[in-house]
Amino acid sequence: MPKIKVYEVITKLELGGAQLSTLEFVQSLDKEVYDISLLTSRGGELLPDASSIKGVKIVLMPSLRREINLLFDCKTLLLMYLLFKKEKPHIVHTHSSKAGILGRWSARLAGIRSIVHTVHGWEFHEYQNKLKRR
Repeated sequence: MPKIKVYEVITKLELGGAQLSTLEFVQSLDKEVYDISLLTSRGGELLPDASSIKGVKIVLMPSLRREINLLFDCKTLLLMYLLFKKEKPHIVHTHSSKAGILGRWSARLAGIRSIVHTVHGWEFHEYQNKLKRR
């Protein structure tokens, strides 16, 4: 029986609750059932930990950045779309705000039917600039 292809998407593997939770989740998935890829940006203290998880393919996307940047964000959206269109994962599971927005949009555009987002916290607050919050 073929494995279920899953893409986990998180902005950056820096030290934090969302990142630790994502790595724990990825590590706990049955590698006999799931073909797991973890898409993230370069760097982050937890990248070596992620790379050491057996049966998980790490996909680095340097254009995926936490800061809002129209050029990098559009590039990332296009690259994720092309990747998902080619790889045809059964499930795209996103974590964190930026990865959640770009990952879900690109997955939807690529025709992925199962798209899941886990909220680990809120990045947007009333004290922020209204344009940035939007």
